[in-house]
Amino acid sequence: MDRLEPICISAQAVVTDIEGTTTPLAFVREVLFPYAREHLPDFVTQYHENPAVAEQLRLVCQIAGAELDVRKLGNLLQAWVDQDRKIPPLKSLQSMVWQKGYQAGDMKGLLRRGGCIKEVASSRCAPVYLLIGSGAGAEAPVPAQ
Repeated sequence: MDRLEPICISAQAVVTDIEGTTTPLAFVREVLFPYAREHLPDFVTQYHENPAVAEQLRLVCQIAGAELDVRKLGNLLQAWVDQDRKIPPLKSLQSMVWQKGYQAGDMKGLLRRGGCIKEVASSRCAPVYLLIGSGAGAEAPVPAQ
C-alpha cells in the first residue's frame, strides 16, 4: 500500500488511552519504540513522496535547520529516538510506522481490562472512547482482538 490514510475497520467501538492506561508501558518501551527505530529509515525511503510523510519530513528539516536527503533523515530520526526526543514530526512518523507494522501483522497490541471508559467522540466507523484509568488493581494484559 503506497498511500497512508485513515482506515475504517469493522468495530463496535474504538478505545483510546493515555499512554500506559490500556497498554503496559513495557510494551511501548520494549516493542513499539524499538520497532519504530528499526523501521524508520526504510519507511522514510519508501514513503518520502507520500504527502503526509513529506510534510512531516519537511518539519524535520525545518527543526534540523537543514535540507536533508532521505538517508540522513532516517539517521536523524533514529538519533532522536535514541535521545528520547519528544518532537512532533518524529511522533507522527513513529505512529505511521506502527500503523504499517500492525497492518502487516508484525506485532499485536496488548489491552488491559478494567478502567473507566468515557465516550468522547464519534467517528464514521464507531464511537470513540477514552479509557481514563485502569487503577492499581487492573488485570494482567490480554492480547487485543
